[in-house]
Amino acid sequence: MRSFMGTMLVVSLVLGLAGCGESGGTGTLAFKASRIEAEPTVNSVTFTIQRISLSETGEAWEVVAENLAPITISSDAVLDLEQADLPKGDYHGVKVELAAGLTWNLAAGGSVQQDWPDILLYRVPSGMYRYSSADNGFPETQQYWEFTTRNEAMSGPVEVEANETRFLVLGFKPLTALEAADDVGLAASCTYTAFLE
Repeated sequence: MRSFMGTMLVVSLVLGLAGCGESGGTGTLAFKASRIEAEPTVNSVTFTIQRISLSETGEAWEVVAENLAPITISSDAVLDLEQADLPKGDYHGVKVELAAGLTWNLAAGGSVQQDWPDILLYRVPSGMYRYSSADNGFPETQQYWEFTTRNEAMSGPVEVEANETRFLVLGFKPLTALEAADDVGLAASCTYTAFLE
C-alpha cells in the first residue's frame, strides 16, 4: 500500500509539472539590494525585510520571500537577498515589507534607531522621490514600499520567463533631516532586469 501511494505521489507531481509546462512553466526571480546613491549625512543603514510579495495586477499580493537576513546598505555593492521560482508571466506589482527596527550610522558620529522610517519611493517618469502618501499616489505607510506600474514606481512589469533567471534590484538611500532635525527616512527604488553585471 505504501509503495502504491508513493507511486501515485510521483505520478501526481509529474502530471502537475507537466500541467505547469503547458501553461507556460516556471522561471527564477533573484532579488538583489544595493545603494541608489551616497548620502553625505549617513554612512550606512541596517534593516530587515520581513517579506517580499508580487502581484500580477498590483492589487492582490502573494508572498514569495519571508524573514530575510538583516542587511546593511553602506556602498554600491550588490547584495544577494533571496530567489524564488515563479510561474511564467508579467507581474505589475512588488511589495517590500519591513521588520521593526532600523539603525542609521551617521557620518558625524553616533547612530539613530527607529522602529519605522519615513518611507519614500522613487517615481520613474520624474526621477524624484516622493513620500508614501495619498497625496503622492502611494499608500499611507511607514512599514512597506509598494511599487507598481500604476503608481509609476515601476517603469514596466517584472517579466518571469520559463527556465530563465531574471533579477529584481531593490535600491535604497538612507536620508536624514527630511523635515525636522531628527527625521530619518529610507527611500527605495525597484528595477527589473534580465541581465545583471
